[in-house]
This record gives sequence, C-alpha cells and structure tokens, in this order.
Amino acid sequence: MMRIFTILLFLTCAGYAKAQLRTLSGRLVDSSENPLPGVNILIKGTAIGTTTDANGYYSIDVPVGATLVFSFIGMKTSEVVVTADNLSKPPQRIPPERKKTSTRSLSAMLFKDSTQINEPGVAVLTDETPSYSNRVSIQPDQIKSIRLFGKKYAITTFESQGTSEVAGGRLTLSVGLERVNKLPHLQTTFAQGRPENGQTIWRGPDQQEIFSWGPLMRTLEFDGSHYAFDRQGRLVTAGTGNGSAAQAYDASPIFRTGMTTSAELLLMIPALKKGMLSLDLENRTRLGVIPNTDYKRQNISIALKRFRLTSRTTIDGMVTYNHSAGTLMNRGANLATVIGSIYRTPATFDNTNGHGRSALHTTDAYQLADGTARTHAPGAVDNPYGLLSTLPDHEQQNRFFSTLTLQSSAIRKINLTSNASFEKQANTIVHGFPVGYAAYPAGRLTHRGDDETVAKAFVSPEYTSPNYAFKFSASYQLLYTQRALHREDGFDFNHQDMDLENATRSTLLQRTLSRTLQEISVGGQYRYHDFLLIKLSERNYFSSTVSAKNYTNLFPMAAISANLASPIYMGDINKLEPYVTLSRGLHEAPLLYNNWSYLSTRQSLQNYNSFFESTELFFRRGLIPEIEQKMETGLSMVLFNYFNFDFAYFNNLTSNFIAPQWVQGQFSLQNVASIRNTGATVSLSYTKPMYSSQELGWGFNLRWSSYRNVTEALNTPDAFVPLAGFASVASVLAAGKPVGAIYGTTYQRNENGQLIIDSEGYPVMDPSLKMIGNPIPDWVSSLGAHVRWRRVTLSVLVDYKKGGDAWNGTARMLDYLGRSTTTADQRNTSQFVFEGVDENGHTNTKPVDFANPNQPVEANRWVRQGWAGVGEDYIEKTSWLRLNEVTLSYSTLRTRTRRFIKEMNFALTARNLLLITPYKGVDPSSALFGYSTGAGLDLFNTPATRSYSALITLKF
Repeated sequence: MMRIFTILLFLTCAGYAKAQLRTLSGRLVDSSENPLPGVNILIKGTAIGTTTDANGYYSIDVPVGATLVFSFIGMKTSEVVVTADNLSKPPQRIPPERKKTSTRSLSAMLFKDSTQINEPGVAVLTDETPSYSNRVSIQPDQIKSIRLFGKKYAITTFESQGTSEVAGGRLTLSVGLERVNKLPHLQTTFAQGRPENGQTIWRGPDQQEIFSWGPLMRTLEFDGSHYAFDRQGRLVTAGTGNGSAAQAYDASPIFRTGMTTSAELLLMIPALKKGMLSLDLENRTRLGVIPNTDYKRQNISIALKRFRLTSRTTIDGMVTYNHSAGTLMNRGANLATVIGSIYRTPATFDNTNGHGRSALHTTDAYQLADGTARTHAPGAVDNPYGLLSTLPDHEQQNRFFSTLTLQSSAIRKINLTSNASFEKQANTIVHGFPVGYAAYPAGRLTHRGDDETVAKAFVSPEYTSPNYAFKFSASYQLLYTQRALHREDGFDFNHQDMDLENATRSTLLQRTLSRTLQEISVGGQYRYHDFLLIKLSERNYFSSTVSAKNYTNLFPMAAISANLASPIYMGDINKLEPYVTLSRGLHEAPLLYNNWSYLSTRQSLQNYNSFFESTELFFRRGLIPEIEQKMETGLSMVLFNYFNFDFAYFNNLTSNFIAPQWVQGQFSLQNVASIRNTGATVSLSYTKPMYSSQELGWGFNLRWSSYRNVTEALNTPDAFVPLAGFASVASVLAAGKPVGAIYGTTYQRNENGQLIIDSEGYPVMDPSLKMIGNPIPDWVSSLGAHVRWRRVTLSVLVDYKKGGDAWNGTARMLDYLGRSTTTADQRNTSQFVFEGVDENGHTNTKPVDFANPNQPVEANRWVRQGWAGVGEDYIEKTSWLRLNEVTLSYSTLRTRTRRFIKEMNFALTARNLLLITPYKGVDPSSALFGYSTGAGLDLFNTPATRSYSALITLKF
C-alpha cells in the first residue's frame, strides 16, 4: 500500500510540476485612473478567482498557460492568457455594452520587479520573478494595497491597519442586562420541622431548626401571636389558629436584574515624524444579579506609534493606568454562603419579614429588636439579606504599566528590536463576617495588601539573508519581579465596628519576595522557495530563585513545515501544509501562590461557609521547576480559496508539577506529580465574500477538540493529592487517573458488584475515598455561523459537550435538609426494598420507609448518612447543548449628510439563551468557589445568567 501511494504521489507531483505557478498582483483603473472595485477575476474553467478591493487592487495565484477572465457588470468580458513570456492578450480598454451608460474600462497595472510595462496589462514573467504567496489566507476584500519594496512585496489589509493607522477616532457605547438563568427545584409542600412522637410537627426559628421535614403546609395556619420571627405568629395545626393559612414564600426574588455598561473613546492624532498619537479612555461598570456584587473599572492609555527618529529607526511607546474596584467579589465562600442561605430557607419562612424587595435596606428584615440575627435557624444559617447588607467585603486594584519599543534597521539586513517595560500593581482586599453570623459568631476580618512590581527589558537583533531564505536572531531578556504582602487577620471582636484593634486575636503577616531571571536565546529559520520552512532555537534560563543544578539548562525548539501546494500546482488546493513542532520549556513556582482552593479539602462539607483564604503559600527554596516537553503535529489546508481546514495533535508531558500538599501538619508547595496531556483539535471554516454585485454572504466555523489529561505518577506516598473540594469529596491528582478526578465515598459491593445491605435494610457506605467521576469531557465542539445581507449580519454560536461528570453537592445538601423536590416526591415512600445482598450473601428482602414519622429525622433515607451522604449518588453527567451567543448587527458608511462620522455599527447580542443538559444543577460549567481547580464540584455555586446587550460604535 505504501509503495502504491508513493508512486501515485510521484506521478501527481510530476504532472503538477509542469505547471509553473505565478502570483499576479495588480490594480484595475478606468480611463480616468479611478480604481475599479468589485471586478471579478476568474481562472477560466475553474472556480478559483478573486475580486478587486475598494482601491482596485487584487492578487491571485495563476499557473502559466491558464486564462484569466476579467468581468464586471456593464462591461464586456476580457480574457488574458498567462505565459512565461508575457500576458499574450492584455485587457484593453473595454467599451461598455450598448445598453449600459457606464464609461469605465479595464487596464491591468501589475507590480512586478522584472516587469517591463510597454502597454497596459503586459507583464514579463521569468524564473527570476519573485512571487507573493498568501500564507495567511488574506481574503481579497481585506486587501487595501500591494506595494513593491526591492524584491519583496508588502500587502496591507484593512484589518491590520485598524484605527491606529489613520487619524480619527472611535466611540463605543454598550449596555447589557442579565437575569438568573436556572435555579434548583425547591419543594413548597412541606414545612420547616421534623418528626416527633410519631408525627411530623412544625418547629420554628426559635428552635434553630434547619430541616424542612415538617408537616404538609396545607395542614397549618398562623396563630396570630406575638412572634419575633414572623409578624403573623407561629404556625399551628389548621383549626387551632386564627384561620390565616400558612404561606409558601419564594426566596428567589432576592436575585435582581443585573446591568453592565461600558463606554470607550479612542482618538488617533497625527504626530511628528509620521507617527501617530492615541488616547484611549474606558469606563465599565457591572451590577451583578446578586445584590451588592458590584464592579467598576476605569482605564486611560496614551500611546505613541511609529515615531520615526530616523528613516530606519522608529519608536513605539505606551503608558496605561487602570483602576478597578468591587464589592462582594467572589472571595472564599462568601457568595456560596449567600446562595446557600437562599436555597436552604424553608418555604414557611419569609426572609424579607414582609418588606419584599426593600428588605435589603430594612434592618428588621434580618435583625430582631434585641439586635440578634433574624434567620430561619439562628446560629446555624444566615439571612441572605443580612449577609448582602453587612458583609464588609470589598477590594480595589490600581495598575500602572509603561513600555517603550525601539526598532531599527540602520545596519543593512539587520533589524534590531529592543524593549523596556515597567509595571506596578497594588491590590487591596477586605473580607470577613460581622459579629453574630453563623460561620464566625465572634466575627472575622482580613485586610490583605499585595503589591507587585515587574521590570523587564530585552534586546533582539535579527539578520535576514539577501534572498530571504535565511533568518537568524538572538535575544537577551532581563526580568525582575517583586511581591510584597501585608496582611492582618482579626478574630473575636469586642465591637460591631469590626476595627482590627478591637479583635481579641489578631495576626500580622508581612513578607517581600523577589526574583531576577535572565534568558538568552538564539534561533534561526530556513525557507526554501516558499515550500519548506525549518525553525530552530535554543533558550537558556538563569534565575535567582533556583539553582541550575536542579535542571538541565537546555530548552530547544524545532519546527518544520512544508507547503506542498506552493511548488506544485494542485488545482483547487491553495494550501497543504503539514508541520511538526518539538520543544522543551520550564516554569518556576510563583513567588506568591494565589489559588486557595486546596484549603477547603480538610474541612467538612457542613462547614462550607467557614472557608476563606486563611493562609498564604510562598515560593520556597528546594522546589524544582516544572519541565514541559511538548510535541505538536498537524496539517493546515486552504481549499478553493475560502475553505480553511486545520488539524492538530499534541502530546505534552509536565514533570515536577507543583501544587499545595499537606505535609507535617501544614500546606506547602511541593513537586507532586508528572502529568501527560494529549489531544487533538480539528477546525473547518468557510467564508463566502460579498462582491459588489452580490447582496448575500455567509460563512461558518466548525471546531472539534478532545484531550486527555492524566496523572502519570505521584511523587508522594499518598494515594492522592486533593486540589479542591472537601474532606468527603474532592478533585484530586491520583496516579493513572485523570487530572482533577472526582474522589468521594461509595457503597460497599461484593465481588459480583452487588450492594451490601445492612440489618436496617439500607446500603452500606464505604467511607474510603475512591474515584467516582471524571470532569474531563469526551470531546467538545462549537459551531459559529453568520449570514450577511447587505449591511445586516446575523451570527450564532452553538457549543456542544459530550461527556464529563460533576458532583452535585447542592442537590445533596437540599436532599439532606428536605428542601428538594426529590424529597417532597419520595418522602412518603414505604416498604421499599433495595436490591442487594446482606452480609451473609443472601438476597435482601427487608423493606424500609424513606421518612417514617415514628423514627427520628436522623433515620430517614437522606439524613442517615450525614451531610455529605454517599458521593457516588450525586455524580451526574454534564453533556450539554448550549446556544451560546446570537448577534444581530448593522453597519452604515459615511453619507453626504453625515460626513464627520465615517461608519456606524449597531449590534444586539443575547448570550446563554438555551441550555439542554441532563445535569440537574444550575450550570455544569461552574466551579466550586470560583476556582478552576474546582471544576466538576458544585456546592451552592453562583447561578449562570442569561444576558442581553446593545452596542453602538461610531468611527469618525
């Protein structure tokens, strides 16, 4: 088979080699030298073609001997034969058809260094004629101009210029609304309470009742008595009160309609020496769907671009200042505590105390007359309005960044690039709980200041050979980083004002760390006739925080690619480029580790609300840097000029992976594992351009990917290393398992896989943690498509994910408390027999009642196994089909009545409109406490939102 393939490939290449491919780049103008846009240029007998842009320019690859057909509405068609000597039949000035009134004609002005233009359209093509290869798949309508510099062509596109290339400006305004997309299904049938003395009874907040295992709500009414927790009194059996029936309160209206706004003004002003000065002003605000989760950001940026010191030396510089601030950002478990307090609220308790939406600003909604907390279970869970009104959480960030780049080609064939940049960033975070709240009744407060300074400089000379075949470069980089931490934690406050000086227990932490590193690299590339490209480089790394004895200081990279469609004419295949890249890299541990997800892994599930970023992890001496070995290979194709196909396969190995680990009674950064990451991506896109004679254009982009991230080995005797989660369920690193594998409790089974049933008739739990889920999907795909009619464009983006697991801890918690619809539907189930065998191997026949009022609440099906339950019961598939985004846009161009504004663009966008998934939680893409390492874990995660936005852009 391989021999036959080789023979066929040889014959094919031999046939195509006879057809010399030339690139013709030109400009079409009329008799008055005005550009002719939208002229169709087609290789006769094929579907290969192009069209002239707004300035009449075009570029097309043509085999010698082919015939080019020039056509335009209202003009006669002209044909030109491409030969090795000339264009045998140049397009002459073409008179219009008799029925047309246009007086335009065609002429070809070809920019070729070996061209002798004796008459319009004639170009001499020889073996010495350089040709331009469109390696980046520029579409014809993107080309602004083609210019010849010596023997090299430069193509400028409209996109590459952007607003930085021309004087003017851009004003962008947008506003958006968002609403909670999905919430858990909560039961509104049963009241707060539990079984006692053979019947279920209502137990109120004064008894700190957390359960909703009480009687049917329709059997209860208010007694009208004075009751601090409800203006209508206590709940009693119907017929014994005041006749006012119990109400089912909905806690979800606490979520509000979020709003985002943004305004950005970009001004481009011509500067001296043909440079351009830009001023960018930006303001953004966001009011989240959870009240008081607000964020704002302001940015000012001044840049000088292409300032010419000399004819061969330019300078680019930029200065940016950014300020951002927010309240109730996602820190620790603050948002999970708020969400949990909403979902956990029994249907018979009104968090607002009759105040409705104004409860957020009404103290007696969440506070009793004596100043204690008003909640459905004081001391155990908080009132969400109280949390949102009094949590002290806020933070701000100030960032200054400046950079200066100098580029010089004063020495012939050598380009010198040098850069210096400086960044200063100050972050201040405050978070905690006031006195009297469930997680920390005596109060807790943290002030954390993190200042980062980064200074960087590099210089890189580059030499290019006269024939552009060889390119050599070298670079030297110097990087200095400093992190300064100032942190103070206070506990057990004597006053409500939460002043750290009033804390009985207070700790202060101050530490400064720095790192200086140097990198020296050399590299080169060789290009053979725009067919073969070989790149080689070597990098050496020197750091003040790690000894070179701990690693081999060789970090090479090698890449090779071959454009098989370039040296041989392959018909409709414009590009066929296989490639392979191999590299070795290095990563040191950060000076200050800022992913605190590991801290909850030693906490019990029921204490989720006490989780916060309680400790700091610093870089420590002795850590070996992570070493990455990467391999990527793939194929890139362009078909019929407009189809783009890409395939890539990668195989990467990370040794000495760094993560926090519990060692000798505390967490510290360790080299814990070796990780292998393999996968593949495939993409196919098509864009049908709009010509002047057409009103409809369309395109699509289809992408598919799959990866496997596996822990090959652990550098620890522990069975696994937790990354996020709790003591009873966590995402971990375990040898031979996927990275982030979900470990939890399971049921005991015999060798035949049958459940072991205890003497009471319930399955027996195995408390040891085992793999119960894999959060990594089998594959994911996305489809983006657009349709454009005239100046109106409709685009959609659809995502699909196949496979992947998640632990639905929210469902577990609501089942335990009796707040889920599952417990409402099944709590009266009786005489149920679990399939399995008893300890002696006999088939189980013992029936059970799921929630028998003759037994204490701790004996029912959902409470008997504790807060965490059995982990494997709450593993769910997270496949999804998501309508991610829909956008409708419209653009206008300058008119005689609106000359100041060059272009106006309007867009309406809707995001996350539709989600189809078997997952019963709020959103399978969320992560525990907002940390990426908590992917696949869901415990009162912030719900996903559906959003709508409008945007207007004015270019002037």
